[in-house]
Amino acid sequence: MLRIETSTYPNDFANTYFLIEGSDVIVIDPGSDGTSLAARIRKENWHVIAILLTHGHFDHINGAEYLQKQFGIPVYVHEADVTMLPDNNLNGADMHGFRGSYDIAATPFYDDESLTVGRRVIKTIATPFHTKGSVCYYLEEEGLLFAGDTLFKGSIGRSDLPSGSFRTIKSSLAKLQALKESVIVYPGHGPKTTIGQELRFNRYFQKR
Repeated sequence: MLRIETSTYPNDFANTYFLIEGSDVIVIDPGSDGTSLAARIRKENWHVIAILLTHGHFDHINGAEYLQKQFGIPVYVHEADVTMLPDNNLNGADMHGFRGSYDIAATPFYDDESLTVGRRVIKTIATPFHTKGSVCYYLEEEGLLFAGDTLFKGSIGRSDLPSGSFRTIKSSLAKLQALKESVIVYPGHGPKTTIGQELRFNRYFQKR
């Protein structure tokens, strides 16, 4: 049975999610310090099998290099954001005065590709506008969506950072609006929500 946990460290840049099934764990957007995440993984005796990145900004990839080198795991990211990972200008670290290291060996994928991670198939939904390679990860059977900075409770991500595009917001959000209202949304920042709640209260969503 799948369960979801979120990191709870005081200096987290963004929500880091653990998808736990038995002892296998998939990490989504390790924005926390890598040493703290690795310590938790070892304490829980988890077998971490992959990292999924919703996009290439520093606050979502902060712990990825350390975890990859500690556990020898693949790091999946949309091909359009691969070049952002090591570039502190493109990934926003320089803008915020942060000097992280992001020497990540990325495994790229393409628009709306399904990923086989361990025993699980995870759908990707390409939602470019926050970055060119922004994606959401959709677990259709469980009705779960990991939205990164595409969709927040009551809001959406910004589009004025490197590779962002205001022009693609509407078409990207339309893909999420088409999902079932019961789908639970786990955003990159802030509390979880549902597609139904956002259809009712998010001014960026087109009402059905």
